[in-house]
Amino acid sequence: QCGVAYDLQEYKIGQWAMAAPVFDRNSTVLAAASLILPPSRTDKNNIQHFASSLKNCVGELSTAIKQIS
Repeated sequence: QCGVAYDLQEYKIGQWAMAAPVFDRNSTVLAAASLILPPSRTDKNNIQHFASSLKNCVGELSTAIKQIS
């Protein structure tokens, strides 16, 4: 719904992860980009900053892929 999947130590204690899809020109998921953070370097209040940056990144990747495919 928000475009980012989160894992807040559910898979592995000591790491938070997030991932977002990269789309092709047909809006098909072509790949995903992810970010892994130790909880000691962030908190649940500012994790949205990282999610926003990740969404910007995959948006740029998707745009570039649409232009060449």
